[in-house]
Order: sequence, then C-alpha cells, then structure tokens
Amino acid sequence: MRVRAIATASSEANAIGSVELECSPSGLAIGLFGVGAYQEGYSPGSLARGTRMTLPYAAITRVVTAQDALLLDLSHPGFPHDRLHLTRFSVGAGVPLDELRRRRLILHVVAGSLAVSAAVAAAVLSPALPTETVGLGALAYAFLAGAATLGLGFVLDRRFFAVPPGAAAIQEAFARDLGQYVAGVRRLPTNAASPRRPDQPILAGWLPRAAALVGLLVAAIVLTTLVSGQRLLVRERAQAELASLDRQPVRPSSADSAPHRTLQNTAAPAVPQAPSDTLTEGDDHDDVRTPTHKSSESADVLTPLKRCLCDRADSQLWREPIPVLSALLLEKRTVPRKSHLRLELQVAVINNGEAPIEDLTVHVQFAERSPGGEARHTAERPLFYEGPLLPGQAIKWTTEARGTEFEIQAPDLGVLGANGEGAAPADAFSELLEANHRPVRLHAARLLSYLGDPRGRAGALKLRDALRAAEGPYLRRVLSATDEVRVCDVDRQASHEVGLCVYNAGDEERRQLGIAVTALHGTLDIHHPLAHPPEISAVRKWKIDAVFPAQAGVYVRAPLAPGFLPDAEHTIEVTADRFDLLD
Repeated sequence: MRVRAIATASSEANAIGSVELECSPSGLAIGLFGVGAYQEGYSPGSLARGTRMTLPYAAITRVVTAQDALLLDLSHPGFPHDRLHLTRFSVGAGVPLDELRRRRLILHVVAGSLAVSAAVAAAVLSPALPTETVGLGALAYAFLAGAATLGLGFVLDRRFFAVPPGAAAIQEAFARDLGQYVAGVRRLPTNAASPRRPDQPILAGWLPRAAALVGLLVAAIVLTTLVSGQRLLVRERAQAELASLDRQPVRPSSADSAPHRTLQNTAAPAVPQAPSDTLTEGDDHDDVRTPTHKSSESADVLTPLKRCLCDRADSQLWREPIPVLSALLLEKRTVPRKSHLRLELQVAVINNGEAPIEDLTVHVQFAERSPGGEARHTAERPLFYEGPLLPGQAIKWTTEARGTEFEIQAPDLGVLGANGEGAAPADAFSELLEANHRPVRLHAARLLSYLGDPRGRAGALKLRDALRAAEGPYLRRVLSATDEVRVCDVDRQASHEVGLCVYNAGDEERRQLGIAVTALHGTLDIHHPLAHPPEISAVRKWKIDAVFPAQAGVYVRAPLAPGFLPDAEHTIEVTADRFDLLD
C-alpha cells in the first residue's frame, strides 16, 4: 500500500519533511517531497523535492513502531538520510482539510434543506385524521420525515467524511506490510492513558459550526406548527359553530299544511321582460337579459345536507385556470373608409407569474366578414417587447388594420396553481389598481381576489364609485366573489340539480340566506372586461332553512326544472345573499 507520512524532528532522526512510502516486491519505494537534513541546534539543510528511490529491504536496519510514530533506520549509500521519525500517516495525498470542511458544509446544508422540505410536505400531505388528532398527526408525520432525512445525512457524513482511516490505523497497516519483508519489526508498548487525537473533524462538532442548519431546522418546526395549527383551529372552530345545524328545525316550504318537503322546486310563471342588448348607467348589477328570461318569486326551502368550508368563492372570473400571461383588449374603434372598415385596437398583456418574461411577441389576427359570409383573413400584426416584463407588470401596444373582427394570440406560458402557486406578488397587482386603463384595474382586482387579498375588493369598490356602464357585470362578479356570503364547490355535472356549499365568511351570525341559480347563454369574456356579458335565460331562487354561524357553511342541492339548461352552450352561475336581497 502507498502511504504518506511526515518525518518530524527527533533526537533519533536526521531528516524532516514529507515522504511517500510503498512496499513493493523489489524493495521499499521512498519519495521525497520537501525533505531536508536535520540536526538539533542547526537549521534544516536544503530540501530534496521530487526524488524517488527504491531501497532493497536489506538496507533497512531497524524498524520500531510506537503508538503515534514509526522509526526507520536505513543504510544505503545513495540515500541522503538514514534515520526517519515518521508520524501523521495518511493514505495517498488525502483530501486537504479546507476542502473536507467545504464538502461537509455542503452535505449539512443539503441535508437540512431536504429535511425542511420533507417535514412541510409530510405535514401538508398527511392522511386525513379525526379532528381531535389532525394537528398532532401532521406534526408526527413532519417529525418523522425530517428525522429520516437528517438521519440519512448523518449516515453519509459518518461513512464518507467524519470517520476516515486514522493515522494510527494506517501506520499499523504499513508496519504489518513492511513486516512481511523485514524481520525484527519491534513494537513499543502503547500508553493507554494517551488520548487519540483525530486527524480530521468529526460530526460531533457540526452543530456549533453549522448555524445555518440550526436556523433551517427551527424554520421547519415553526412552519410545520403554523400549517398544522391552522388546519386544527379552522376545523375545530367550524365543527363547534356548526353543531347547532343538526338541531335546527326545518320550517314548511309553503303556507299549506303539507308535510315538510326536502329539495323541492315548482315551476315558475314566466315574467315578460323587454329585450335589451345594452347597459345603462343604472344597470351596474345586471347582465344582459333576453326576452326568454324567467324569474321566480317562490320561496322553496332547501335543507342543509352536511357541513362544508370555502377557501375561494366559485365565480365566472376563474372558471378556467388563470394563465401566466393575460392579454386584454383595452379599447376598440371602428373607422369607416370608402371601401372597407378598419379596426384600431389598444392591447395590453400582464405578467401574472412570478418570473420575468423576455422577448415577448403577441400576434393580432384581423379578419373581414361580409354579411352572411365567412371571415376572410386580412392582416397579422406582431407586437414585440424585448423585456423583461416583470411579475405583475403590464405593457400596452396600439395597432390597426383592415377588418371587422380580430383575435389576440398571446404565447402560452402555462397557468397559475389552484391555490395561487406561481403567481406574482400581491403588491405588484395592487400597484396595477392605479393603472391608467380601467380594464387593467379590473384585472388587478380580479387577481387580488383570486389570491384572497382584501385589496381586490377595495379596488373593486373604488372602481364602482366611478362606474362605467360596461363595467357593471364584471365588477358585480368581483364583489360577489369577495362578499362575506359566498358559494363554492358548485357541482354542475347533473342537468337536473346543482349542488353547492353556501359559506358565511363574516364574523357575525347570518340568517334568512338564500341562493339564486342563473342559466347563462355563454360565459364571461375575461380577456375583454368591457365586453357584453352572457345573456340570462332563466333564474330560480331558494331559501336555506339554517342559521349560519361565523366562518361556517352548509352543503345543499337544488333541483332544476326540465329545460332550465336548454343546450350545452348554457352555463350555471350561483350567487348567495340574504333572500330578500337576491336579484
């Protein structure tokens, strides 16, 4: 085996420096790496570097091994030193101490980071448990995941870093190897009282040196406690406040003496409505209503089926996932010419994501449609911005071309997560509430409401103070989604009934609540906040016979009359409020 050792000053030696030793069949190979002559009372002589010689084993006159040193006496005419006192044995060149410490620091940081991630993931994804044990269960899963990760890091540190072969073990192995070729290797008795000093740092001292790891562990414990505590408090509070729902009597659904009816509905007489395709200043809370619109004043009662919670209200504003990059139409003007019409557009894009966007290109396709004919492509306008478009930032272009129709084609950069993952900071959207163009402000109010930021509702209320007629339907939906009484988990799969959760997000008890189910022809165009809203074809209302404590909700199912949804182009929108305030 090839080893390295340090020739140290001693009364029995005449050389100091670093040497390399290897037992080979032809002799003892010795390499000198800065070895100089030594004698007590004199300065070392010139150093020999890069010299390697193979001495026959007959030239070794004495070998004495002690607990922490090996004395080697040589007698060879060509070798400059004949007595070596060797200590601090190592295998080969070894790893420098600074490099070893750097590698161990990397291992500690990686192990700590993985432990934090594993603990948080285990707390959030822990299996559903009874309410009384959900907090302790999540903490237990988090502790086990973090402990397992740190245990793996500890094993790696002990195996590859903290416990390399010690100098004494290497010295003993070299002495045994040399004893195969040289007779009379003498061993001095060991001193058991002399403690062994490790050659490299061991894992026992890692905590004082890795303060960052300690901070990561503390952060993991705090974060896990907050997540688990929030789940425990919300569920226990909702359970306590909803306990009265099981004891609430259900009143009859009408004035007659018929037995109590559950989830019943009756046909409503049609109410004539004047056709309208435009909004006036007083229509800030009304969508476009068609002549076939029906309304019902019946007060059928829905019975609560189970308790429920709402994290975010159901709304047409986010029926589809929100894209990372949103393209909005700010303004459209039609300019007549002698032989054709031209469109002048103001287009904006907004970065809803958390990462900047570079080299952004948006294409606007223009087409011309003759009466009763097909659309004919007339022009394409690429709109370029070299960037970066920062998170929550908007950029505007103006373009024009011949045509009567257009389509804005923005690059698909993905969508935001269901819980707002990957979204830009809420502060960035809050700054957009002061943008020059009102559609951008409407978009900012929508995104803030989606993220659960109260500044979204405040921005919508501010916009309502200076209401434009075309903004009414969009603003109404923002305010409805952020109201204290809201709906969520709307089940639209069945055509004969709709299920939903009605939730009181306020701090006071609510009574006399109801829901209104509206059949809409089409959906809201979120890319054009000022466009005409979908037409209303039918409305049904129900009362909910329950007392709603603060931060509590109930799940109900409402029957739909045949023909309420005449075709696949119709969608359902549900709103909740005090029954006498439902419109």
